Formats: sequence, structure tokens, C-alpha cells
Amino acid sequence: MDFQRLLLVVIFSMSGLFLFQAWQKENNPTPPAQVAAKDTKAAPATNGTAPAAKANGSSDVPGAASTAPTAASGAAPANAVATPAVGEVFTVETDLASYRINTVGGVIEEVALSKHRDGADKSKPYLTMMKGGDRLHVAQTGLFAQGVELPNHNTVYTKVSTNTKMGTSDTLEVRLSAPISSGGKNDLVYTFKRGSYIVDVTHEITNGGAAPITPTAYFHLHRDSKV
Repeated sequence: MDFQRLLLVVIFSMSGLFLFQAWQKENNPTPPAQVAAKDTKAAPATNGTAPAAKANGSSDVPGAASTAPTAASGAAPANAVATPAVGEVFTVETDLASYRINTVGGVIEEVALSKHRDGADKSKPYLTMMKGGDRLHVAQTGLFAQGVELPNHNTVYTKVSTNTKMGTSDTLEVRLSAPISSGGKNDLVYTFKRGSYIVDVTHEITNGGAAPITPTAYFHLHRDSKV
């Protein structure tokens, strides 16, 4: 049978909207009574701490129930705690910000604005995303489809790109890759542009299996309830 190839390009722009909202919260705090958690799928946080989560601060994968294979006899129980995946955290540097990205899921774990200072400590850059201590505000993306397991925000990717600094270029492309269980691969591509806080997110899927797949991409801003 001919090798079947499926290329899906999904562009998700994490625009300056959430950056502006975070900046507004820093300079014009909203009364606590009006604050609500962003991610309704996550367990509610208490006392401003991060909610309980899976590896890499992740929430549940959409459509996981419909894509998970039936457990075989003698398999580990469904509620067994999985060992957290260990990935590489690397830094991407642009003219406006630095981004810390984990190869587990390609999750963006930190965004530091180089031209803006932290309100409490002017020696530090202003963070619009972060993971550590009692703070959690990360960007996640992944794929799901009926009948096949696709890379998601818990999948360990391989960093393909060797250059992660924009330098004098107008654009910087950072590529991660992960295999698909039925054959083929998914390349997760982040594109950064000079003079912009927008990050383009692209899923390039190559279907190496015999059956066609209909993938769906999802994008999460997963955070705690602390302002």
C-alpha cells in the first residue's frame, strides 16, 4: 500500500493579549472577588498555590478517553500514578523576550520580557509565564484523534533545531519532533518574529500508517489562581 501522508498545519498565535492582560494585572490589580481560575479543567487551587497536575504541570489531554486503547488483562490499574517524564528545558532568545521550553510536550514554561522589569525587583525581567514555587502559568499544545495516540503535552519530543537565538535574523524557527504510535511523526514548530510577542505554533503531521487519521489540535493556557 502506498505510503499515506497527512500534513496538518495549525497556526495558533499567542498574541500580545495575554501579555497585555498580565501587564494590566500587575499595574491595575483586580479586586480578589473578581478573580477566577483560567483553566476550568484543572483542579481548583487553594491559597494561591498551583493545582495538582500531571507531569510538566499539565492538565488532562482532551479526547484522551476516546483515544486510549483498552487495558489488557493484568495491566496496571487506570488510576496508577505514572512516573513523570523527564525532558530538556532550553531557552529561546529573541529581541523582546526569552522563552523557556520543555521538550516534554513542548510546553512553554516561562516568558521573560527583556524590556520590562519586575514590579518587586527591578533587577529581574517581568515574567508573563512561569513555573516554579507556588506559581504556575504555562502554555500547552497537543493533538488527539479517534483510534490513534498522537503526541500531546505529556509526550517527550526531540529538539531538532540547534539554533535557539534570533540574533540579527527577522525570524527564528524552533522545531521539535515526536513519533506517532501508528507510524509517522509530528513536528511541533514555534516561529518567533522580530518586534513581535506573537508566537506562531504549527503542527506538521506525517501519517505513516495505513489508515487515515483526523487529528485535532488543542491549545491551553494552564495557570494557578494567584494574581
